[in-house]
Amino acid sequence: MSTPDYSLLDAEIVCEIGRGNRTFNGLQAKLEDSAKAFCKTPKDEPFRVIDRRLQALRKKGKVGFDSKLGWRMRAADGSYIS
Repeated sequence: MSTPDYSLLDAEIVCEIGRGNRTFNGLQAKLEDSAKAFCKTPKDEPFRVIDRRLQALRKKGKVGFDSKLGWRMRAADGSYIS
């Protein structure tokens, strides 16, 4: 079983955060159709795919979450870009 290529979805997530969509609900509304392609079972839901990719991007240091400001992009040095 091969691992899906999430690079396009990841790029869309980063792009939406850069455009100012900082809440999970805002990201979900914009990315739900793209995330449906990665739903493997009927029980798998697009919001779970988006959440998993946000967490993967956070672990890679590409985005970060602030409880007051929401999701934000990170620079290579770890500072917030937007």
